[in-house]
Amino acid sequence: MVTGGVEPNKESFASWFGAGVTAVGMGSQLFRKEWLDSGNYEAVSAICNECMQLVKS
Repeated sequence: MVTGGVEPNKESFASWFGAGVTAVGMGSQLFRKEWLDSGNYEAVSAICNECMQLVKS
């Protein structure tokens, strides 16, 4: 499982999973400070959903 350098996009996921990882972890890429500060939890939910779709594909 890799947790550093993972970005929430197709290229990053393809690169990591293509290299053989079985899981990725992200923190600030998913829970962006500006979103949390403004209470924009819809953006957090949307990017998490996008990432799940990338994993499934």
